[in-house]
Amino acid sequence: MWKLGNLAESEQFIFSTIDVIRKHCEEQSGDDALALYLYWLTNANELLSLVCIAEPFKTSTHQHAVDQVINKVKYELQRLQVDLFGHVMKGIHIKLKQVAVPAVIEGQSLPGFLATDGGRMFSNQAAFTMEDLIQYADHVILLLDHYQLETSTKEQVVNEMMKYIGVTCFNDIIGRRNYNSWKRAMQVQYNLVQLEDWCKKRNMADAILELEYLTQTTKLLQLKKNSLDDIQIIHDVCWTLSPTQIQKLMQNYHVAEYEEPISHEILRSISSKASSHENKQLLLKNSDDTIFELPELRSVYRHSLANVNCKVIRLKPNRGDKNKETVEL
Repeated sequence: MWKLGNLAESEQFIFSTIDVIRKHCEEQSGDDALALYLYWLTNANELLSLVCIAEPFKTSTHQHAVDQVINKVKYELQRLQVDLFGHVMKGIHIKLKQVAVPAVIEGQSLPGFLATDGGRMFSNQAAFTMEDLIQYADHVILLLDHYQLETSTKEQVVNEMMKYIGVTCFNDIIGRRNYNSWKRAMQVQYNLVQLEDWCKKRNMADAILELEYLTQTTKLLQLKKNSLDDIQIIHDVCWTLSPTQIQKLMQNYHVAEYEEPISHEILRSISSKASSHENKQLLLKNSDDTIFELPELRSVYRHSLANVNCKVIRLKPNRGDKNKETVEL
């Protein structure tokens, strides 16, 4: 169409196609929507790759106008990919919001360290388990592989998943007074190890860094808190946590019967350090807004129609149609 100078028609056709894809995805919801988002995300990159490989072959008397159309199309296809990735992560976040806290914070799959601190409904039975969370993560990876998303896109999805899990679970546990205990920390650490192993098996170990806030929280809850030297060790080991966050976790710490109570001197020292520090952040920011790095273009091969061997099909008229001739396709 570009060679023939049909610029307005080609622009209208491509932009209409993009609008239909975008509107169709916006209308979707539920568990099946994720597969549709990924389907169009991979095809949007395919379309962009086709446009980019066609660019060197363009020959037209309206070259400047053709270049303008191509640039517009490339920009809109890139925007489409960003929007679709946003839909992907929003759908994943909806599921993780249901599963993450019950599985990672409330789930107690480590034998011998059962915490009796009680949950929101004073029940030790979690609504979802780590097995449920791992199965969902496997489901996401299966879809990414099925639709042949680029490795960079897979890594971004997994990183965002681990980030959402880490932030959501950290914000939950820092606000639970009875959950800040040594035994609960052991259970959470055991659950985090399962997530870390899952990332390592898929060669995405960098995603583990997104769990660092929660990992250091479990360390804080397990370290000794009997002296000012112990508190200094906590600040050194849990360097990611702000003094305000450390203060909140220490204030909410549930001392077991076999542990020594935290002295007022230690609590005053922690409070003094938090008051004098500039960073007053308590909860971590959790948002559906994500930055999508566009993947590399694909190697798309162009086939000339002259080299395509099409069979000739003869359609003979019916016996009653005497006036019709044989048609070749």
